[in-house]
Amino acid sequence: MQKHISAFIVLVLFCVAACYGQSLSDAAHQQRKKEAAKDSTTVPKVITNDDLAPQTSDPIAPHAKTPDTKSPKPGQDEAAFAKKAEQTKTAILAQKSRIKGLQTQIEKTRASIHYVEVGVPYNQNQLQKQQAADRMQEQVDEEIKRLAVMQEAARRAGFGSVVYDP
Repeated sequence: MQKHISAFIVLVLFCVAACYGQSLSDAAHQQRKKEAAKDSTTVPKVITNDDLAPQTSDPIAPHAKTPDTKSPKPGQDEAAFAKKAEQTKTAILAQKSRIKGLQTQIEKTRASIHYVEVGVPYNQNQLQKQQAADRMQEQVDEEIKRLAVMQEAARRAGFGSVVYDP
């Protein structure tokens, strides 16, 4: 009997709370009022000629084509630029190949490591393989840094992404 009375009281409290609660349409109406009040108080910004940057006398200058990063810099002939671009691309590809070869060696070395089971004497050979793999990983990290430096130098030299990220 006590459970029924407490359940009835809780039900009555929920009903009373729902009756006094705000409906969805009332909430939307209040939100619209707030937005209308905020919009009416803000003053629109007026842009004048003083706010704009002064134009040059040459109407074509603002629309002039920016220099293409794949074209040679002034003072360089196209053949020398193309030759330097090809050399840079070759060096970057060689660096990427070197990194890939080292990563392959690391994978093979790590795959050949077989750790000993509990109770078996420690195997010095497995430790040496692990240390060799760690040294190769450090070397890969250095090679990746060199590659990033090479790519940044090629980008700054004006070569396109075909050269510095083949």
